[in-house]
Amino acid sequence: MLSGSYHTFHAPIDNDNFKGQAEKSFQSALVSNIQGQLSVKRNNWLYTSH
Repeated sequence: MLSGSYHTFHAPIDNDNFKGQAEKSFQSALVSNIQGQLSVKRNNWLYTSH
């Protein structure tokens, strides 16, 4: 825990909310990773199909 970021938390952290945010960010990272892989595959297919 960085001491600088600690001061920004004036209210007690809601554990469930924190877990929900972490889960959402993890899912969005996973989705963007999958989308990136799909776009790479599509580009490879476009290049090799000619």
